[in-house]
Order: sequence, then structure tokens, then C-alpha cells
Amino acid sequence: MSAQRIKSWPTKERPRERLLAEGPERLTDADLLAIILRIGSGTFREGVPGTNAYEAALSILRDFRGLRGLDRARIHDLLKVPGLGPAKVAQIKAAFELGKRVCAGKLTAPAFESSLAVANHFRPRFTGKRDEIVIAVFLNGQNQRLGEKDITEGTPTQATVYIRRILCTGPDHERVVLDTKWKIPNDGKPGDADLQQMHAYNVQFGARRSFLLYPRVGNQMDIQGRFFQGEALRPSFDHNCGMVFLELFDGNKLRSDLGKELVAMLTSAD
Repeated sequence: MSAQRIKSWPTKERPRERLLAEGPERLTDADLLAIILRIGSGTFREGVPGTNAYEAALSILRDFRGLRGLDRARIHDLLKVPGLGPAKVAQIKAAFELGKRVCAGKLTAPAFESSLAVANHFRPRFTGKRDEIVIAVFLNGQNQRLGEKDITEGTPTQATVYIRRILCTGPDHERVVLDTKWKIPNDGKPGDADLQQMHAYNVQFGARRSFLLYPRVGNQMDIQGRFFQGEALRPSFDHNCGMVFLELFDGNKLRSDLGKELVAMLTSAD
């Protein structure tokens, strides 16, 4: 069937008609890609070479070593292929992305209760990627996903992460600043320098709540208070700072549920 228009093929052998009659599962990779491409390249005028969509699909899969290689291919590399213009390249990349999103939705658990659940959620997202990517995932107190944000994309061997960038890309509905302390506060109250620092953090990051986290030694009480508005503050910016004491150890072992307690505290605080 070389150098023939697909329209000249018997109806039962055409990829699109086969998909409608038999279902997509019965088609080969080249058949499915041909449907996405819709048309081949060149021309079918007498004496002038041309390829139909199926032949173009076979050639592309051969050049990129299958679907995985085609998924990994960069856009500028695909645009170098004869017959692949911006429209066809966009169609190919869109098809792969839709498949990944469907797969991610099927693999995502109602809550992230383990590292395996996180891996299952992001595996389709990272399939075909060449470089390391850092993504921040935002969860509520029940470990349910509130959202996610791409932080940075690096090289094939590393990605540099700046903590400030993560702080500034939290869920849109709230940002919270945490500052851990490894000292015992005097009289169970924060020092002036610590409060000034938290005040500056709140203003810088646009956070309405901040917390100083201390290790619990004895019977210290958690406290929380608001910053008074002064001339240096925007009139509409109302924010506060809390002081929280956490029990770090269970016997001689570091507590495994510290993260859950901290998240519960953040999500339940007014």
C-alpha cells in the first residue's frame, strides 16, 4: 500500500474506521499515531514522492524508537522531522499529556498515606522527562492533596531548590511561616528579636500566620498573639504569630507522627 492515499485502502483496513468498528485496543501504535497525524507529508501527484499518514507514523516511530522515545523527544527535535509542523507536533504532545493525566487520575489515592501513593501519583507525570524536576505537594490534615506546584527543573543529574521559592508558592488560600528553634525560651515567652524576625517574614511572604516551634521541656503552654498595626504596616494587613511547643521524643525514639501533629495544628488554628 506504499505511496497510496489511505482513502484508497479498503474501508476495513483504514486506521480510523478500524478504531470505530473494533475499538482502539485492536490498533497498532502506528495506526493510532496515524489517526493523530491525520495526513501524511509530501504530495501524491504523479511522479512526485509522498507518504500517507500511516507511513509517516511508521517512520516517526522508527526514528524515535517507539512511543517512549517519541514522548521523550523535545519539541524542537520533532519539528525537524519532514512533514511535522507545529500543528502535528502539538497534537502528538497533547495526546501524550492527556494519557498521562488520565493515568495519574487512576493511580491517585484519596489520600497520600505512604511514599508509594505519592510515587504512583507522579509516575505518569515524570514518564519521558529528561531532567530532574522538583514539585511541591500541598496536603491538608488528612493527607489529601490540596494542590501541587512545579518549583524548578534542573539538569539530568540535579535540580537546585530554594526554600524561599517553596514558601512563596503555597496554596493560594493561605501561607504560613514556620521557624524552628532549638533553645528554651525565657519565661515561656518569645524574645523580641524572634518576634521582629517573624513580623518581617509575614510581611515579606504575605503570610497572615507564623509560628515559632520549640521543643517541649516541662509544661510550657502554647500562646498566640496579633501584631499591632503600626505606620510601617499596610492598613489592611492583619497578621499574628504563635508560639508552639512540640514533644519530640516517644521514649528514646524520635516521634514518627510529628508531621501529622504539626499539620493538624496548622489546619485547626484560627
